[in-house]
Amino acid sequence: MKIFIIYASSGAGHKRASEAIHKAFQEKNISGLDIKILDSLNFTNRFFKWLYPSIYLYSVHYLPSVWGFFYALFDHQKLDYFVSRLRRFFNDINSRRLVQFLKDEKPDVIICTHFFATEVISDMKRKMNFKTKLISVITDFGVHAFWVSREVDGYVVGTEDTKTDLMRRGIEQAKINVLGIPVDPAFSKKVQRDEMCKKLDIRPRVFTVLIVSGGFGVGPVERLARRISKLNLPGSPLQLLIVCGRNPRLYEDINGIDFDKNNHVKIYGFVENIDELMSVSDIIISKSGGLTVAESLAKDLPMIIFSPIPGQEARNCRLLVRYGASIELNRVSQIDAALFKMASLPDILNKMRESILSIAKPNSARDVVRMVLNYE
Repeated sequence: MKIFIIYASSGAGHKRASEAIHKAFQEKNISGLDIKILDSLNFTNRFFKWLYPSIYLYSVHYLPSVWGFFYALFDHQKLDYFVSRLRRFFNDINSRRLVQFLKDEKPDVIICTHFFATEVISDMKRKMNFKTKLISVITDFGVHAFWVSREVDGYVVGTEDTKTDLMRRGIEQAKINVLGIPVDPAFSKKVQRDEMCKKLDIRPRVFTVLIVSGGFGVGPVERLARRISKLNLPGSPLQLLIVCGRNPRLYEDINGIDFDKNNHVKIYGFVENIDELMSVSDIIISKSGGLTVAESLAKDLPMIIFSPIPGQEARNCRLLVRYGASIELNRVSQIDAALFKMASLPDILNKMRESILSIAKPNSARDVVRMVLNYE
C-alpha cells in the first residue's frame, strides 16, 4: 500500500501535521506500507515556491487587517465561484510536475494537510479519472472555502463545529471524521512534572508561563516578556519560558533584556521539544494557529491567546473562548491582571482544563492512521 502525505511549506503548522501522521505510521511498523511525506511546493518553480508562503507571512506580520479582509472576502460563496476558477488556473500552471509525479507513482491514498495539493488532486480526480483516495486534513478549527471539494473522499476535522460547517457547505456527513488536528504522538504522553523540570533544568512547583511566538517568531513577544518578568505574583516567584522560533533577532533582543532577578526566565530559539515545555507550564501565551492550539489541548494546557490574526486564527480563538479553554487578550497591558488572577485562583485554571477535555484529541495522528488503514 503506497501512501503519500502532502503538505505545503506555507506556515509551520501544515508540515507539523504531516510529520505527526508520518510518525504515527512509523509507530505501526507495518510491513508492505510505502509511506512518503512530500512538500507540494517542491514540485513548483522557485519563484512560486518563494512567493506562496511569503505573501502569507508578510500579510499576517505587517498587514493582518488586509489579510483578514481578503480571507473573509474569498470565503464568500458567490465570490468563491469565480475566485476558485482563477486560483485553479494558476495552480494548474504551477503544479504540472506534481501532477505528473502523482500520475507516475499512482499512490493508493493521498493525505493532504494543505488545500493547495487538495485542490490540485481534486482536479486530477475530476478531469483525469485519477482513482487515488484523497483525504483532506483541515488544520484549523474553522473551515474556509479553499478547503472544500466534493472530490475529497474523506475529511479529518478538529471538532463537531468544524463538521457542521463542512456539512453546511455541501459535504456529505459520511465523509467527515472528527478525529482532531493531528499532533505528534509525543503530545499524548503523560509525564511527571517534577522529573521533566529536572531534565529541562528549570524550577519545579513554580507558576510557569510559556510564551510561544510561532515557528517564524511573530507577535509582541518582547513586550510581553518585559512586562511579565516584572510581575510579583502571590506566594511564589514566577517562571517564564520564552520560545522565539526561527527569529534570531528576537532571540538576541530578548537575551538583552535586564530581567527582574526575583523571577526565573529561560529563553529558547527554535525548539523540537515544545511538548516537554508544555508539560512543565501552567499557561501558554500564543497565537491561535491550528497546530499550536491542538498541541496545547493535547497537553491539557490552558491558553491565553494574544491578538489573534484576523481570519483562521480569529476563528480558532472564538471556538476556544466559547468552550472555556482559553481567554483572549488584545493589549499587552491586560496580561498583568490575567496572570495575577490565574496564579491567585487555581480554580480558574482547573475549570479551563476541564473544558479542554471536551475538545482535546491527543491521539489524533494515530486515529488518522487507523482510519486510513481501514479505508475502503
